[in-house]
Amino acid sequence: MELSLRQRFNYFPTGFAIFSMFFGAGNSIFPLLIGSVSGSKNFYAVLGLTISTIIVPVLGLVGMTLYDGNYKEFFCRLGKTPGFIIVLLIMILIGPFAGIPRCITLSYSTLQPHLGGTPLIAFSGIACVIIFFKTIKRRRLVDILGKILTPLLLFCLTIIIIKGIYSPSNMAAPVGVSSRSGVFLKGLTEGFQMMDLLASFFFSATVLGCIKAKRKEKGLSEDPNKTGNFLKAITLAATLLTIIYIGFSYVAANNSVFFQTIPQEALLGAVSKKILGQHLGFVMGLAVALACLTTAITLVSVFSDFIFKECLKEKVPYAACIVATILLAFLFSNLGFVGICNMIAPILMVCYPALITLTILNIAHKVFKFEPVKWPVYTVLVLSLIANLTF
Repeated sequence: MELSLRQRFNYFPTGFAIFSMFFGAGNSIFPLLIGSVSGSKNFYAVLGLTISTIIVPVLGLVGMTLYDGNYKEFFCRLGKTPGFIIVLLIMILIGPFAGIPRCITLSYSTLQPHLGGTPLIAFSGIACVIIFFKTIKRRRLVDILGKILTPLLLFCLTIIIIKGIYSPSNMAAPVGVSSRSGVFLKGLTEGFQMMDLLASFFFSATVLGCIKAKRKEKGLSEDPNKTGNFLKAITLAATLLTIIYIGFSYVAANNSVFFQTIPQEALLGAVSKKILGQHLGFVMGLAVALACLTTAITLVSVFSDFIFKECLKEKVPYAACIVATILLAFLFSNLGFVGICNMIAPILMVCYPALITLTILNIAHKVFKFEPVKWPVYTVLVLSLIANLTF
């Protein structure tokens, strides 16, 4: 009976690992930002946010699962050279130029009240050292994320959400937009900044690779129900993320009068102090630090693998690729959270619709043998570029 239950729920660690990979810097700050500006119309903002941060990334995870984590096959349906360029651009965005340094800067902003006068450069240096030693043991990545860090993170987040939602309400009117459609579009487009679709393409490959390596170490053959278990893990992770995003947005909306003037990077610290009080505020800081650490570890592993295998053809030590990745992330982290977001926002607004189109068409290709892909994706890309240049 015990063996049967273990087999039935063996996807839980993988699901927890996927959750912790996604719940990083942007994933903790943007639901709070949406709630703080949408106030009494938060339902419509959350609806838009859920589409861009849950449904779309799940499509990415499912799509890559159908391609067995082979992102070359996935993107090269657009052509070998265009496919490589897209992969390189995504890697740059989710890697050391934006994704990783944003994790570091948000950790710093949230923990700053408890760090005394520690400067960002010192904090970034310490964080990068920790990330290096965790990344170098990449075969234990899923175990570390799924069995240790994620349960602790979920415990911290649950305390924050429950106490925040049931605190006295101080909702404000929406800021900047007043219509339901405007608030919905705000949630939808702000969700692009979280870059979850971009990450989903490579997180699935990382998790599938870790699972294969672990089974190989134990002398086990490939799991015959691999796809089914991975889809269950995706469902578990998506459910947890949905609960956290909705909870965080309503915590901020419920107290939007207090948070509307707070800078983005300081929102988590402000929520911590307002909801938990000065002494328990460290719980929020710890939760965010854990979330950012787990995401940064995964992003360093993904980017280093790409450089090691695809760009350098395994001609340099893997550890050297990790060091180079972390050094670049350290340099860009000094731009600060808002500076990094402003740098990548125009690129995301242009590329996201085309990548969503590519994902849907690739799923349709595997499931229904639907062939067209190049002209629909390039058409959406051009239209998106024109729309952003116009407005």
